[in-house]
Amino acid sequence: MQIKQLPQYLINKLKAGEVVERPASVVKELIENSIDANATKIVLEIKNGGKSLIKVEDNGIGIDKDQIDLSIKSFATSKISSDNDLNNITSYGFRGEALSTISEVSKFTIQTKSNNDIIATQLHKIDKQVDISQIPFHKDNGTIVIVEDLFFNVPARQKFLKTDTTEYNYILDTFLDFALVNYDKDFVLIKDGKIIKNFSKNQDQYDRMLQIYKKSWENNLNFIENSSKDIQVYGICSDNKLTFTTQNNIKIFVNNRPVDDKIIKKSILQSYQRQIAPGEYPLVLMFIDISSDLVDVNVHPRKKEVKFTDPNSIFNFVQQTLSKTFSDKKVASGTFKKSQNLGFGNLHKNNNFTPKPSYQSTKAESLDFQWEGSVYSKPNIIENQENNIGDMKVIGQIWDSYIIVQLENELYLVDQHAVAERITFEKMKNDMQENKLNPEIIMHPISIDIPQNLDIHPQIEKLNNIGFDVSLLDDYTIVVYAIPKILSEYSIDIQKLFDKLLYMDDINMDSIFENIFATKACKTSIKAGEKLSMSQMVNLIKDAYKYIDKMFVCQHGRPSIVKLSKEDIEKLFDRN
Repeated sequence: MQIKQLPQYLINKLKAGEVVERPASVVKELIENSIDANATKIVLEIKNGGKSLIKVEDNGIGIDKDQIDLSIKSFATSKISSDNDLNNITSYGFRGEALSTISEVSKFTIQTKSNNDIIATQLHKIDKQVDISQIPFHKDNGTIVIVEDLFFNVPARQKFLKTDTTEYNYILDTFLDFALVNYDKDFVLIKDGKIIKNFSKNQDQYDRMLQIYKKSWENNLNFIENSSKDIQVYGICSDNKLTFTTQNNIKIFVNNRPVDDKIIKKSILQSYQRQIAPGEYPLVLMFIDISSDLVDVNVHPRKKEVKFTDPNSIFNFVQQTLSKTFSDKKVASGTFKKSQNLGFGNLHKNNNFTPKPSYQSTKAESLDFQWEGSVYSKPNIIENQENNIGDMKVIGQIWDSYIIVQLENELYLVDQHAVAERITFEKMKNDMQENKLNPEIIMHPISIDIPQNLDIHPQIEKLNNIGFDVSLLDDYTIVVYAIPKILSEYSIDIQKLFDKLLYMDDINMDSIFENIFATKACKTSIKAGEKLSMSQMVNLIKDAYKYIDKMFVCQHGRPSIVKLSKEDIEKLFDRN
């Protein structure tokens, strides 16, 4: 067997699996080209989930007729010309692979006209047959790309496509990502001859977001903003009342490029661990502007992933940003009027975001129950009377569920169950830190079945590094001989625990205990509807100060305290 150079058309077919995975990949590449061509209107038409037709029409600058044959050549691009350009990539489609590979695996047509040409040019390609001709055009300049019968000549790729509905959903997700970022352009989606989405251009990103997502969600959104010398993070994130069963509503954009970044996503999910229940996921639209020399977008053929020069700094910066957002929104407010300014504000360096009003009945712009700073100081925990704690006075209990506390001109309604379970949660965490992670041999070793397709060896190694003693019995069974001491103290169901642990990518005690404690704390705490004596109420508030540091929510993220100011109450009686 002699080594030989493969012909270019065969190389492109082989590369199709890298660049063109499914119809949505084609949509992504073509929309990127339209945006790079300075289009202000992009119309996407598909049929049969993009399998039989993908058509993208734009009003961009078009392609000169003497260059149209180059558009389908491998690694032919107008976006870069030297290696220095790779250090400052600002365009989407800079690799020059997309049209070349798409045209090899479809019945491919480009119709285009630039300002330099009097008449439009059409390129039509099927397999190795290429025809170029001049045609009339219905607009001054722009491009129409038509992709028909995708993978008609690569059956191996075609058989891996999903149903029309599934492929359409991938396309819709891609379309919405670009429409969200490029809010200053018109976007139209036509599916099987019917207009599905029709977004007119907007003045700011917030309006485009409300076009895409449900307007009723607006009251459950927090606004993200943080910046340093080289990075700016902005966008929105949902509160604990707006959650989903999948991660599909976590969208990450780096320098306006939609990416699937594991580091950033992990940072987001860890930030939400105490905000929402395990198994729930938030809505997060996070835009990250970062210096181009600190990120490489050329590490993935489809540019789905990026690589940061300092990923740990990005991870920490995202967590810091979300922690700041959550700490500003910890306690609900009982205000009754429209808030003054809870919109995006001027978050983007190009001032793309403008303030938008948001009605609130249970979310506050800010309230620090720690009473830090010049207005309030943390009260001394000295019991002057049975119901007094320093400057605070416990008034009593209503509906056997809420404790009323007065502090100067503020009245607080304390959810006794939410506060109690958070106290229990923090006590358990303290126990974990007190040398209770040492292995403890269990009297009866536990056999656990493992699925055939799971590589169990890395999981066993991770578990044995954090206080377990696990061994492989045979190809389908592992045996647990010892567990961290704290798990036996809290009577954890090891069988159920391992059903989750075996599938976790990152097995560590923090993530294990977050889930365990959240559930256990809820079950062992004071419940709503439980009548409390005055001393029990006072002790609960004292314990809150002792064990909870600045986080006055329960471990699930629900508000535990609502504030009513004297001014708010007087408004109800028309006294001001």
